[in-house]
Amino acid sequence: MYPGVPTMDESGLKGLDMTTWIGLAAPAGTPPEAVRKLTQALRAALKDEGLAAAVLRTGTTVVSDTSPQDLRQRIEHDLAMYRQIAEEAGIEPQ
Repeated sequence: MYPGVPTMDESGLKGLDMTTWIGLAAPAGTPPEAVRKLTQALRAALKDEGLAAAVLRTGTTVVSDTSPQDLRQRIEHDLAMYRQIAEEAGIEPQ
């Protein structure tokens, strides 16, 4: 998308997997039926060609079949990765 900008690998950060994710969040204890309905509505919205095209223009890939559990796992994975990067770089939370 940006030909003059080096990739993470080219910048010396080999294997760094940074992705953007967009999802809906609900409070803990939300009834499973409500979560199911929200998931279905989000999947339906992402099938809209106009919305999908707008998201793709940002450089993001639309993935509409991700489950709430998949998103939770992705968030946990990313948080662990960022924690490790911060620790290795000596970054302390303020």
